[in-house]
Amino acid sequence: MPERLFEDFQYFDYKFPEPQYLGAKYVVLEWIRRFIPQDVKSAFDAFGGSQSVSFLFKQLGFQTGTNDFLNFNYQIGTALIENSLEKLTDGDLEILFQESPNKNDFTLIEELFTDVFFEREEAFFLDNFRANIPLMENVYKQALAFTVMCRSMTRKITMGHFAHTQALSYANNPERVRRNRSLTRPVKDIFCELLPLYNNIVFDNSQQNISYHKNVLELLPEIQHVDLIYFDPPYCNSHADYQSFYHLLETYTEYWKNKNFINKIKRYEPQRYSGFDKKSVVIESFEKLFALADVIQKVKIVSGNEVASLDTTGTLTQKYQARIVGEHQKYELISCKDTDNLLPYVANGLVLPDSTGPNTMPTSGLILPIQTVYEKLKQIVGKTISNQGATQDRKRGDGLHRLVCQSLGYKIYEDDGQFPDVRHQLLEVKMQTATTIDLGKILPTDDTRLPFFSDALPIRYCDVRYAVFYGEIRDNNVSITNFYLVCGVDFFDRFSQFQGNVKNSKLQIPLPANFFD
Repeated sequence: MPERLFEDFQYFDYKFPEPQYLGAKYVVLEWIRRFIPQDVKSAFDAFGGSQSVSFLFKQLGFQTGTNDFLNFNYQIGTALIENSLEKLTDGDLEILFQESPNKNDFTLIEELFTDVFFEREEAFFLDNFRANIPLMENVYKQALAFTVMCRSMTRKITMGHFAHTQALSYANNPERVRRNRSLTRPVKDIFCELLPLYNNIVFDNSQQNISYHKNVLELLPEIQHVDLIYFDPPYCNSHADYQSFYHLLETYTEYWKNKNFINKIKRYEPQRYSGFDKKSVVIESFEKLFALADVIQKVKIVSGNEVASLDTTGTLTQKYQARIVGEHQKYELISCKDTDNLLPYVANGLVLPDSTGPNTMPTSGLILPIQTVYEKLKQIVGKTISNQGATQDRKRGDGLHRLVCQSLGYKIYEDDGQFPDVRHQLLEVKMQTATTIDLGKILPTDDTRLPFFSDALPIRYCDVRYAVFYGEIRDNNVSITNFYLVCGVDFFDRFSQFQGNVKNSKLQIPLPANFFD
């Protein structure tokens, strides 16, 4: 059976359709991903919304739970997170578009929203479509129908929400239509255009994922054995009142029989209780939230100015990052020989002197060829090292570094944390329990000279050999599963750099000891 290595990137060919949803984190998913700790196997999105973050969790191979107290968002979670197989077929479309046998029971949209958001014919179509959704017995197909139709309505209505009364006037404005032709397109056509985008992202990540439809304060006590919980509550007292902006989608999904519909936009009343959207109750709700998520010990909310006052350097920490691409191998020698610049200094059949340590400066005639290094280090695959926890990357690296030094034949163990890790062999060692490889501030392909090396050995960064090990965390150990060896100059023949030539940057601010007092 072929090795399966870090499946968290094998699902990234599934492209989440760009949402039109206030506060959606779609555009910052890569930024969010950087802060997900290593070793996460399960994640829960407490305020799912557009479900773009939950979809990221699913793409990463996590067992994913998602929740939203609004039904139309819950349907997205059911269709795209919980659902692993079901898509809408031509046969399903025949059911959805047929003249419904239950149409007489479905007149709400025509009665409420004709001449508000839709012409009568369009409202009639929406009611008829809604009447047919229950005729499909599969709940995932139903959820997918809700998901795509709700997205079709936000595509059709100007500004993508329903907290205004300008929809029809904009649809009759040639200048507006020129900028957004969907304003005048039949919603059926928009649905048919969007459906393949949603069908194509239904996938199975080999996990039991679930979508919830509850108030998060009621649900949290039921959530157990989850590695990561993501909280992104509504923005209290902000302009983005979700139940006003998207009331039509919730009315369409719920098809209310017990609500009043008020003001010119026909918003349902009373609204669902959130606990996070009103200033009068939000503090109490956060206190309950933190009490339920009892791993959170202290919380402090600060302004940007206060954060800025803690930054005494203004210095961004920058580093390049990469990930492996293509089919994974148990072990692979990517560079068949050392660089032409390094070849004159390597020696075949070399036995390292007992007195020589890994941190000794390299000298001509005492550098092993890359093929020999490969044969010695590939024996590490299948061995285990101690796992010190998700925040102890350095200690895991120490365990691997010891194995590397022993395998190369050193009788002495040394590690001063400097580049390259095994200086005597011009070898940089990477221990990966996740896909992202941190490369530091200098690219492996950089052809500038390494500092502190004598003119007798004019070594460049791109001459350094990179030993990249991957491992899987099993109980309290990390089992080494894969090994790759490559010269710096060839590094990006097998690995893909994130964001082209861009460095990822972050500002690291040490908090004072009394910060939470």
